[in-house]
Amino acid sequence: MPDDSINLKDLYEKTIRIEALLEKLVEKLGLTDGNIIKSEADDESPFFNPETKLYDYGYYKKNRREDK
Repeated sequence: MPDDSINLKDLYEKTIRIEALLEKLVEKLGLTDGNIIKSEADDESPFFNPETKLYDYGYYKKNRREDK
């Protein structure tokens, strides 16, 4: 067996480090659960559906037809 073998403890520790880094990244990017982007420009986007809090092309097309 090679000296560089990986055991479960090593994998667990690396997983914890990765999760901590991902949490910091999510905070810096301003993301929340469900990949909803926090932004002051949400109301300005024609693709933003305020009911679902998601960017939705179907919502855009529906509102575009209503505007015409």
